[in-house]
Amino acid sequence: MYTSLSRLLLAVSVCGITAVGPASAQSTSNERASNGIQRIETARGLRALSQQIPASACHIGADIATDVSTAKLTSALAEFKGGLDALEFGNATLGMPDAEDRRLTLDAVQKTREALMSLEAASANMLSGDGSDADEQAIYAQTPAVLAAVEHLVVEVVGQYANPTEMVKADSFLLDIAGRQAMLIAQMSKDSCLVVTKQNSPETTAEMQTAMSVFDASLDALRNGLPSAGLRPPPTPAISDGLGDVWNEWTALKPVLESISSGSATDSDAIMERYQSVNDMTATMNGVVEMYLTALK
Repeated sequence: MYTSLSRLLLAVSVCGITAVGPASAQSTSNERASNGIQRIETARGLRALSQQIPASACHIGADIATDVSTAKLTSALAEFKGGLDALEFGNATLGMPDAEDRRLTLDAVQKTREALMSLEAASANMLSGDGSDADEQAIYAQTPAVLAAVEHLVVEVVGQYANPTEMVKADSFLLDIAGRQAMLIAQMSKDSCLVVTKQNSPETTAEMQTAMSVFDASLDALRNGLPSAGLRPPPTPAISDGLGDVWNEWTALKPVLESISSGSATDSDAIMERYQSVNDMTATMNGVVEMYLTALK
């Protein structure tokens, strides 16, 4: 079991352990390391946002908690653009004081901007209340290209800033697994909405089931450590407690998602409860990732 789990975690996070090239020039080693970690985590954070956009659009289209869904779509678009701006121009508040000057990284940022622009018009229509089924479908159609652009950007940023003399590979891998959990939650939110609203395909159901499996295995590895995959146990009691909270929320949510993926959950109250539970777990997991960032700087 541990061997297969190790391979699974390595397969979904290979870019999190790549470490080549020099870190950005800063005044001290600690500042360089902090700047590098922030840039890497900002890029990785775009993964979850790329899935939050279609998840929110689906819930708006299905008239599920539209106030919450609209707010989440608005914030996802703003945070995505803000993350790209920080990576390109720097953001001292976020711990990235300098503008980027590496051509390959800037090219990756621009390609990610272009991918995001491909769904902005449809997203604006959804937010205005004038969204159509065509707008919703356009967002779903462009989402894979957005995620692909983000993954390429992550590779470039990690390759540039994960200096092995300042950032331990095991810690980079640990942060990647923890941060990827937020993307998997958003992916489950999107896919479960598509299943509930009968817009799913066999591929959607398979993607949802894979996301659940990877999330479950990764959460167990984060909580208990997995030496064969290079993961150590939580570095602080607060992180351990936070992961315990995520586990409790996941234990309650998992059966609901399983029933949705099997096509047996149709009760509207259960569907609403699922959406709220997913949002709560997202907030808890994001808090854990922030604690990891603080502990590993």
